Amino acid sequence: MVALRTPNDLPPPETDSLPARKIKAHGNDKLFYWASILNAFSIATSKDWPGARCCIDLFTSYGINEDEHHERSWGSALLSLLVPPFLFDTYVFADLSPKATAVLAERVNALKIPGLEIFPISLKDHDAALRQARQMKAAPTRGPKVAILTGDFLFSRASSLL
Repeated sequence: MVALRTPNDLPPPETDSLPARKIKAHGNDKLFYWASILNAFSIATSKDWPGARCCIDLFTSYGINEDEHHERSWGSALLSLLVPPFLFDTYVFADLSPKATAVLAERVNALKIPGLEIFPISLKDHDAALRQARQMKAAPTRGPKVAILTGDFLFSRASSLL
């Protein structure tokens, strides 16, 4: 039997000098359900799809949220690494802001998950982004791979066609 963890089971994120995404109080309710879905998917796929499980979060921001009372909580990207009982094989975290993805990469690295490797990918140049993604796919790692995408893939692709 696997013990399910929720965001409520985690200690609050440590205070640091890095920015946080501003949220309203109901934002934490949404994250509770996000974590529940990740738990269920993590358990259901852990035996049937080893090596092929991916968690995708396209609006990750800084990885830590702050509500109107200045209470900090885990953001969706970091929750996906902390809550499910079985880690996914690949994580794709994306945000338009280079500052947000740099902060997120720092916070992911600070989790010290054994074998986890971070692959930063800029979406400014479509061909370079594809090369970086192929390198990530081919890279041997002892743990999960985390792609942190910065930029707007659709915009970068469309602008390269003009």
